[in-house]
Amino acid sequence: MSDQARQGTVVKVAVNRPIRRLFDYLTPEDMPPPEPGSLLRVPFGHSKTLGVCVKRADTGDSFPDLKKIQEIVRETPVHSEEMMSLLLWAADYYHHPVGEVLFGALPPGLKRGKRTKRKQPAAPSNAAWQAEPAHSPNEEQATALDAIRAACGFEVFLLMGVTGSGKTEVYLQAIDQVLRRGYQALVLVPEIGLTPQSVARFERRFERVVVSHSDLTDRQRQDSWLRTECGEAQVLIGTRSAVFTPFSRLGLIVVDEEHDASYKQMSGFAYSARDFAVKRAQMLRIPLILGSATPSLESMVNSQKGGYKLLRLGKRTAGARLPKLKLVDIRGERLASHRAGIGTELLRHMQAHLDRGQQVLLFINRRGFAPVLQCTECGWKAECPACEWPMTLHQTPKCLRCHHCGRETKPILACPECRGTDLLPFGAGTQRVAEYVTERFPEVPVLRIDRDVVRGRQVAAKLSEVPRGRPAVLVGTQMLAKGHHFPDITLVGVLGADAGFTSPDFRAPEHTAQIILQVAGRAGRAELPGEVVIQTLHPEHPALNLLAAKGYEVFAERLLGERKATGLPPFGKLALIRTDSLREAAAREWLAELARIASQVRGAQVLGPMPAPTPKLANRYRFSCVLLANHRTALHATLSHLEQNIPTRKPGGVRWMIDVDPLVSL
Repeated sequence: MSDQARQGTVVKVAVNRPIRRLFDYLTPEDMPPPEPGSLLRVPFGHSKTLGVCVKRADTGDSFPDLKKIQEIVRETPVHSEEMMSLLLWAADYYHHPVGEVLFGALPPGLKRGKRTKRKQPAAPSNAAWQAEPAHSPNEEQATALDAIRAACGFEVFLLMGVTGSGKTEVYLQAIDQVLRRGYQALVLVPEIGLTPQSVARFERRFERVVVSHSDLTDRQRQDSWLRTECGEAQVLIGTRSAVFTPFSRLGLIVVDEEHDASYKQMSGFAYSARDFAVKRAQMLRIPLILGSATPSLESMVNSQKGGYKLLRLGKRTAGARLPKLKLVDIRGERLASHRAGIGTELLRHMQAHLDRGQQVLLFINRRGFAPVLQCTECGWKAECPACEWPMTLHQTPKCLRCHHCGRETKPILACPECRGTDLLPFGAGTQRVAEYVTERFPEVPVLRIDRDVVRGRQVAAKLSEVPRGRPAVLVGTQMLAKGHHFPDITLVGVLGADAGFTSPDFRAPEHTAQIILQVAGRAGRAELPGEVVIQTLHPEHPALNLLAAKGYEVFAERLLGERKATGLPPFGKLALIRTDSLREAAAREWLAELARIASQVRGAQVLGPMPAPTPKLANRYRFSCVLLANHRTALHATLSHLEQNIPTRKPGGVRWMIDVDPLVSL
């Protein structure tokens, strides 16, 4: 080591704090200079904290007052050169404090400074062990696989396949080729509940498959991280944060259900795992597969412009036919109070399918028994005092629960306003629907699937209770809409689908259509034909009719036309600034100041401040400001100006964040 290095090297360190700058630290003379990406323990204020070395700076000859690094926590960097470049890009693109980005990409143990040793690198393996042989691809699958296998370097494939068309088989055979060349594969799935089902299928094909999701213990997640980092694991299947996992020889990334909103982090470091995966594949010069039956409008536009290569799977495998969608007008029917929202025609269809020994799935994206408990004498409603939002009545267990902050209270027997006892539940959730169906069809087993019944990995165990070859009814939320295979379901009933088509959020029709078609895809997946009944209070709604009659692509083209005419994404570029505080005035005034600073730059329209869609959450008042620009450069110029000119003194207790490419518009 040179004398200059022994005198101390200055390094730029990011700490895990909401601070938009790096800090200089001096390397002690007896410590080797840390590599970029190294996890450090450093003095910070009057305490110690963890930091990540971002880069080396000058020698310390002229910096005698700098604090010294206390310890290099892990002998090898926690972030490789490739991942450091990606994460620094993400911090810049999402305008988020770099320290929170670098630590947000670590498994919980390392994030807390737990000591780990990197496993010895595993030798490259070209073995793709198969207990279950690959299926012979049909013509459409073969065409898609030929295109993917011919990829040379970075290329994004948008695999648009109808539900039941065999997208997973395409993933498996594409991965098989990658493993045979000695590389690894990353598969992202949107829900924890899909992971056991996906893992089981992948483990039947490949030998060294590991998983990563929030339902695992810290030790399990760290073990997957280490096994992937050293190259021991061939395939990693995981949810959103798995996109940050280090690989020694990554050769392919798959993002299943690429349109799914769960790939977007909604708080803190508000990244999109799908978009990060695209950037990672680009940096590594490897192919990426985005799979969906209902692609996001952003991905569809990218395929139209030639940025993504569109691959189509338009037919279901094994000759199964796509179900037809039927709109049923329920205006004039009093359903919520005595039939749990199930109309006469849907009941008739249910009876017919059950009589034939088939199964029915009822989809309602609302948990609990009833969303509102109201006094019929004075109009009082049970509200959460911390959120000022109606509390949902639950029957099992019997309570009032706020679905925003989780607050629970015992059921109310008398109105606190007028002391009246005539309290009625209005509306229906999964509990009420399941209770009514059980009463209506007492001989038929009824299974309810929602987050009150099962969580995460429990979904697979619960679904194993669905009987085979005899009548049954499944009642559930969007947990049932994605990826599950129910060969005996021939009827899907969709309750309460109207809200998304009348919402002020411009993305709501797109997201609602995707959920409807995903849940509709559970019907008729085997040899029996499927049927889908969509109940509606707006049977003349043009978008809903277009979706039912012409399908998703035609519907999406209509939405794209509307977005282009109004300058909304994916044509315009959008960001939100959010604030929240225990004091309403403080949150509003701080956001007004941020909006004023953002308005100093021409090129982006600043709208707000305005109350957030949920104006109060857990006693914190919430406000939003919308930034809309025609070009991405103008949007980022505005956000960069904001970051550089933030007032040094912020009101106490106010939190704020920037959300680039938000999935909600308010």
